[in-house]
Amino acid sequence: MSRLVLVTGGRKGIGGAIVDLLRPDYEVIYTTSSEAHCGDDALFLDLSSEASISSLAEQLQGRKIFALVNNAGVYTRGNLEDYSFSDVSRSMEVNLTAPIKLTAQLLPQIMDEGRIINIASVLGRAGRDKFSLYCTSKHGMIGLTRALALELAHRKITVNAVCPGWVTTDMQDLDFSTQQKESGEDLETLRQRAMNLIPLQRFLLPEEIAGVVAYLISDQAKNITGQEFTVDGGELCL
Repeated sequence: MSRLVLVTGGRKGIGGAIVDLLRPDYEVIYTTSSEAHCGDDALFLDLSSEASISSLAEQLQGRKIFALVNNAGVYTRGNLEDYSFSDVSRSMEVNLTAPIKLTAQLLPQIMDEGRIINIASVLGRAGRDKFSLYCTSKHGMIGLTRALALELAHRKITVNAVCPGWVTTDMQDLDFSTQQKESGEDLETLRQRAMNLIPLQRFLLPEEIAGVVAYLISDQAKNITGQEFTVDGGELCL
């Protein structure tokens, strides 16, 4: 029987690419925030609801999980003083608190010698103007990765983070669209400005992030834990 992998936010974008790449070799189920898209391999999950997280854990009760990929997250952009309390709460709940709670509830079902992979961001390793909430939540994800790697070492469960840079996804499109509304500049100018921050001069594809996840799940990576893998075209080298 194929080993079971659970990917949060696996309907499209980076999560969708992870699901597609892993499916030939693993039994993959994923979560979606839209009940309309639920099915045999897609389960509903509202990451801002503890009850929804508990419900998902109950649905998976009794099943052995080889790998958990905490991928789902929300984009938040703006000046710190303009955020409402609900903005702060939602960003932290979805990007950090939910992965903590979900991982904790599923730990008894994660196999010894299993894998936990957290999709963080280059903004979990650096700061960026107007991204204080997002940076905070993703820095927290890396801290969780390092601490949990030590906590679970006795079970030989590896815990690692992947830190993507600019990836061609709906979230990237939303960021450029928001910047356009703020600045009045055209999209091509904004895209080129972002490209100028990348030494390799290209945006990543979701499939490239999925490839790193696939490696970390493989047997070849069973002695790698507590690490963050930055995939950013060299952006953090500048």
